Amino acid sequence: MKSRLRKAIQQSSRFAIAIIGLLLAASLMGCVLVGVRMLYTQTAHYWFLLWNLALAWVPLVMASVAHRLSIARAGGRVAITLAAALWLLFFPNAPYILTDFLHLGGMGDLVPGWYDVIMLFWFAWTGLLLGVVSLYLMHGIVRKARGPLAGWVFVVVAASLGSFGIYLGRFLRLNSWDLLCRPLPLADQLLSAAGGPLARPRIAAFTVLFALLFLFIYAGVYIFARFAGPSGERSASGSALGAGSRGGPGSGSRSGAGPDSAPRSGAGADSAPGFRSDASSGPRSAPGASSRSGAGAASAPGARPRPRSGARARTRARRNDTGRPRR
Repeated sequence: MKSRLRKAIQQSSRFAIAIIGLLLAASLMGCVLVGVRMLYTQTAHYWFLLWNLALAWVPLVMASVAHRLSIARAGGRVAITLAAALWLLFFPNAPYILTDFLHLGGMGDLVPGWYDVIMLFWFAWTGLLLGVVSLYLMHGIVRKARGPLAGWVFVVVAASLGSFGIYLGRFLRLNSWDLLCRPLPLADQLLSAAGGPLARPRIAAFTVLFALLFLFIYAGVYIFARFAGPSGERSASGSALGAGSRGGPGSGSRSGAGPDSAPRSGAGADSAPGFRSDASSGPRSAPGASSRSGAGAASAPGARPRPRSGARARTRARRNDTGRPRR
């Protein structure tokens, strides 16, 4: 049991290291793409992608901290709640990079359009993965604490709030730290922006559509992680253990209770399987088939007797069915 648990922990660690390595490599490649573009155009266009990518890593860091605290059970609920609140505050920054496609073709540089498409898609996909992985960690915390239903309710609520935060950042030009630095002016700005007759339908449409898009991507990654990740190997190991406990056709049974094996105690057909009797009742067994209890009508053909203690038992064990000593 301990070896299987240790193996599962090692597989989970390798899975986490692979995901982090993939995200780091994607982020590094995005920085290279922006740097090459800056050198080619001698401008600082699209530099904001680097800042947005740095902010997209914050929710993953906060989710990792909350996940570690929940596993180690250190700091209590207060520390986990604080880390979860900071995660939710910065969570919209991860999928926010997807909206940077609005800048496509608006810089006026002599750069091939396909290069900007690849660069923006690279940053957008990296930001989406950062958001999905961080939400996956928080989803696991809530699922273990409150159950599967509460976990998926948390996912839907987090995706909706994150989509609303993306709208605030893209169209109202608000930042995550504005909620901490100037909460009252932020509330006034929100009320004035939502007071227009056309603002509410636009906010609702953007929030719902972007939340559905993100939930669709998250559900796909979640299904893949559950089937291909370390937790998906539990069923395989369980089936292997179950197969190992059953004997195949023709395999011998340790208890001797199989259909073709003789009873271990030498009892006849009227005695229960595996019952050891010390009474000497009934007719004798066949010659050369010594039985401990001496009970039963006849021993099964080919059944080997139990050897008695002492030199006499060893002599009887060496004899064959004819009664002659073996050479």
